[in-house]
Amino acid sequence: MPEEAVRITATFAEKYPNTVLAIVKVLSRAATWRDQNDNANWSGRLRFC
Repeated sequence: MPEEAVRITATFAEKYPNTVLAIVKVLSRAATWRDQNDNANWSGRLRFC
């Protein structure tokens, strides 16, 4: 179960599809970075507000 979630409305996604794609890509890249080296990169440095 994820600790955090991102909610994007359909209206926003329809109006700003490139922004939604960029958000998904950056969150995916951040998760990959965090998980590298057996989570050695995870020390609370990632903060999404």
